[in-house]
Amino acid sequence: MEENIITYINTIADIIHTDTNAYYGAANKNIGSAFLLAWKICDGALPGLRDPRDDPNSELVLSQDAHKRARASIQVMQTGCGHVARAINPQELVDSALTAILQMRIHLHHANTSPNGVFRPFCDDPRVQATFGPNFQVHMGFGMHVGWAIEGAIGSKYKIDASYLSPNVNMAARLEAATGQFDVPMLLSEWFVGELSPGARALCRKIDRVTVKGSAIPMDLWTYDMGTYPVSGLLPLVNAEGQQEPVNVEEDARFKEIQEGIDPLFFTTFQDGVRAYLDGDWMDAKRHLTRCHELHATDGPTQLLLRFLGARDFEAPESWPGYRELTEK
Repeated sequence: MEENIITYINTIADIIHTDTNAYYGAANKNIGSAFLLAWKICDGALPGLRDPRDDPNSELVLSQDAHKRARASIQVMQTGCGHVARAINPQELVDSALTAILQMRIHLHHANTSPNGVFRPFCDDPRVQATFGPNFQVHMGFGMHVGWAIEGAIGSKYKIDASYLSPNVNMAARLEAATGQFDVPMLLSEWFVGELSPGARALCRKIDRVTVKGSAIPMDLWTYDMGTYPVSGLLPLVNAEGQQEPVNVEEDARFKEIQEGIDPLFFTTFQDGVRAYLDGDWMDAKRHLTRCHELHATDGPTQLLLRFLGARDFEAPESWPGYRELTEK
């Protein structure tokens, strides 16, 4: 059984590491079945990158023009799935990180559901089914955040790991842990979403505004919904010169294709519900979120918000600050 567990973890790792590498990332370490994946944007500070500890009204926040000028020369040379390196700017690298995670979700889906999927031997194992039931599938949660980290070798002469240390690494871990509370495969911090291209940002869904343990600064939480899992997925495209083509979420029809099957009315209604909830009009939020539940009964964020508001009789406290505290780590 122990050997099967190792094979199981390594099967997951093969998917995760392959898709990370395909979109310019690096698999760093794993703790059991948890993986740390990193996309290194630059050495040193990234101009204009907001820090969760910053005052959003401070002068540290650059104007849009100053933001573009400060980053104009920042790029990394990467090959990805090609064999000729290409210069990649910070925004494309963040879009690429999102694309890598979406590709992982597609690969995980087919590994579970295809007759010859690599997870079928584990899902069909009588010992697994005796514990988890006949419909067991492998699921993973993903937390995505952006920020500074200290990169280096950690350990002693007996054991050394090359890794990253920072509150931002911890934040990504907290987001991954919170996917279970919201019953979604992935959670994105507002700082990560703020670095995405407009086209990519438009396909994400804001689901809450919270504070997490260890921080008193409120943060918007986002997710990316998928309605279909095309076999072709989001494989990188390589041109005739051997360079991997840029991620272009706005013009690449594949990104919208994977949201097919979800009623567009659900997204607009949910947006209205979250806006009313954050504004303190919880009866209006109830109306919109109830409609969301009718449109998409299995949506985790809808169910969570309805439970949270319902436990308070859909009446916001007078001191409602426009966000709530995540009490679980």
